[in-house]
Amino acid sequence: MIEYRYKEERAIALHYAEVLNDRLAKEILNRSEVLNGDEALHLNKFYWAMVDQAIADNGAGVPVLESEGTEAWMEYIFHSFNGYLVSHGYAREWEEDL
Repeated sequence: MIEYRYKEERAIALHYAEVLNDRLAKEILNRSEVLNGDEALHLNKFYWAMVDQAIADNGAGVPVLESEGTEAWMEYIFHSFNGYLVSHGYAREWEEDL
């Protein structure tokens, strides 16, 4: 199970899965686990697409959350995804340079 330091991390990731129309990312996030290497690789790809979108949103004045900046939330999510994938044997997929 993907464990988040803050509950807002999952909500932010789901928000961006919706914004990016990423059905598989939504499935992974809703079940809180990846089922195989392909899904682990997809979560990697989704993470970086989410970061790009969050940066664009921030540049357009769309805040991720009022309490902290975009960069902090993306870093929290990075650590949650990284911790989960590495501890479940998907370090190679997470570190893949896309």
